[in-house]
Amino acid sequence: RSKQLVLTRMGHTLPPSRPPACPLRGLLTSTLMCCQCKHSLPTRYEYFDSLSLPLKQPLMSKISLDYCLQGYMLSELVSNVDCTFCTKNCSTKEKRNFVKQLCIGRLPPCLTLHIMRTVWLPDGLLSKNHTHMEFPLSLDLTKYTAHTDQNSRIYNLQAVVEHLGGPESGHYCTYRRHGSQWICTSDTAVYPVSRTEVLQCQAYMLMYQRR
Repeated sequence: RSKQLVLTRMGHTLPPSRPPACPLRGLLTSTLMCCQCKHSLPTRYEYFDSLSLPLKQPLMSKISLDYCLQGYMLSELVSNVDCTFCTKNCSTKEKRNFVKQLCIGRLPPCLTLHIMRTVWLPDGLLSKNHTHMEFPLSLDLTKYTAHTDQNSRIYNLQAVVEHLGGPESGHYCTYRRHGSQWICTSDTAVYPVSRTEVLQCQAYMLMYQRR
């Protein structure tokens, strides 16, 4: 469960001074900026153990992990927010539009990305998105990370979980790196696979480790 941190005297929330014990746990930052006066509300920090990325089909035929990360971090408009700075400068209290921006405040040692393939259709039926998403063996998260995080932002792919089947049933397979070799585990079957086979699978979860 996410945990909101207390405000400081400066009007900002601060992340813990020490990294959490869980190697999967990182921090997300959320900022709100007034579209009228450009004043920003206190930054909020929330823990995360994994990031769930919507799998939205772009105009192009291919979709990449970078595209999904951009969609997750994309700024959004928030309406009807009280702005104390605007209120001080006008006689009436008016609601303002704010821009909300997400950013990774602190990267975890091990990053888990969940690809949201299950979707609800307009008719109320559950469906699964089988679109192939391209993902790299080496992931650079610099543009998604706050400048205050001085740790390495380069990650190497260590494991991939693939779900075979439909939205209500199926089977899970795991591809795991062992040195320079990739191993596939499917129930009791364990066998080596090529790097190409790993990159061609329909990723449901991606697990990266900081370089």
